Amino acid sequence: MNFYYLQIIKSILICFGLLLFAKEAYTQEDSSQVISGRVLSASSKQALAYASIYILNSETGAISNENGFFSLNSEGLKAKDTVSFKYLGFKEYRISVDDLYSQPNIFLQEKVNTLSELYVFGEPPNPKDIIKKVLEKVEDNYASIAMKAEVFVRERNNQHFKELKIDYKRSSISEINQDLLKKIETKLPRHLTWYTDFLGTAYSLDKDEMTALKMQPKKVVSLEEQDFTESEKIEEIFVDLAKNTKDKEYWKLKTEILSTKIQLSTDSSSEKAEEGERKLTYYTDKLSSSLKFKNFQNEDDWEFLHSPGKYRYTLVGGSSYNNESVYIIDFEAKSGGLYSGRAYISSESYALVRADYKYAPGKLGTDFHLLGVGYSKNGFKASISFEKIGKHYFLKYMSKERGLAYSFDRKLSLLKKRERFLFDKELAEIKTKLNISVTEHNSIEYLVMNQKKISEANFDKFEQAEFMKVIYVDQFDDKLWRGFTIIPPTKQMKEYKKE
Repeated sequence: MNFYYLQIIKSILICFGLLLFAKEAYTQEDSSQVISGRVLSASSKQALAYASIYILNSETGAISNENGFFSLNSEGLKAKDTVSFKYLGFKEYRISVDDLYSQPNIFLQEKVNTLSELYVFGEPPNPKDIIKKVLEKVEDNYASIAMKAEVFVRERNNQHFKELKIDYKRSSISEINQDLLKKIETKLPRHLTWYTDFLGTAYSLDKDEMTALKMQPKKVVSLEEQDFTESEKIEEIFVDLAKNTKDKEYWKLKTEILSTKIQLSTDSSSEKAEEGERKLTYYTDKLSSSLKFKNFQNEDDWEFLHSPGKYRYTLVGGSSYNNESVYIIDFEAKSGGLYSGRAYISSESYALVRADYKYAPGKLGTDFHLLGVGYSKNGFKASISFEKIGKHYFLKYMSKERGLAYSFDRKLSLLKKRERFLFDKELAEIKTKLNISVTEHNSIEYLVMNQKKISEANFDKFEQAEFMKVIYVDQFDDKLWRGFTIIPPTKQMKEYKKE
């Protein structure tokens, strides 16, 4: 769902500047092609989130979800084929496909070498020094190489409007009037939930701290709340306003003495896309932005790497993963830090192999409330792992969750102006007073399977389609994903039904 007034509120804000353990039953699907189960710690019985599952000597694999559940496509596998379960800091567990059907719950034994075992004849290294080397070795460890891979991507979003009041003042645009704004205020659902599951082939190229991305969809399933009747009309109005903006004309948002230029979209997917289609460019552009996370450049998201002085580091011990020894380092925020978590770093290359972290208790990200405007990052949780191919490391899995709260209680004007000497001329104005308060929780999970290097020429050669076919649903449907490898949904996602 795409509401222009929400985009406007977010533009204003720019202008200013462990989930609970789930006690859920997960039953095997009614299909011999899918094996479902759960990965847990043998000692604590806690779920192991994002454990890797592989079929030995094949390209088939899967990953457990945030509550340890997995769903493995067994099509084409033999009863005696071996399934491997791996999780950093735990011993690898192997089991036949036949036995896995009757023993779907997998308990992994912890395998962490103590410092005395690791350094019998010497002193253990300083964990802060190890952390510092991660960024120093980024260019050596994470190559800018074109890749082709099968990927599964899940995006989820929940919005709750605690307050929404629009007081109409005046408008010189006849289509945007008091009646329309009142309909927005009264008919917009106060709680919105949507998600999109994407399975397909991704062509990617890291260059200049960005990830160029092209996608070839195989199956896309989406749940979106029912739009209220006026939503399409609102979108058409703003598209027409943008199309009628001539050279040297522009739009501006103004609240009191603060203002910022905005770009209204001139493209309406409803005019070009057939029913059940979505603009693929919009999707890949958004994913490309999300994938910046894996490049360690954002100093806020990766504060424990960029600002080691704000953290206490503890070298817990060591382990091995994919024939590579790793340091296990726990970190806790001091007064100025944000996060607590665990990092796994190669003892040979100093590459970050995996990290799991979240806001430390009592910590918030950006948090300001000034002159009727509020914005808070009140939740963060991330997990990321990399796979070594040759001498370099490539993204294997990424999960990132954010909690946000934003509010606006001020007069607001949307102005159309034309540039001219000294003072720009005002052409149109919509004037309101907005009182809006929203909480939001969004997440993205990105799983990479069967990845391999390709040439930049092959990356350039692939042409992405303009639209992708989307299956719209009212509730998660296991049958749609039978025979495919995906990240299993949580209980809440399975049970949620669109109103």
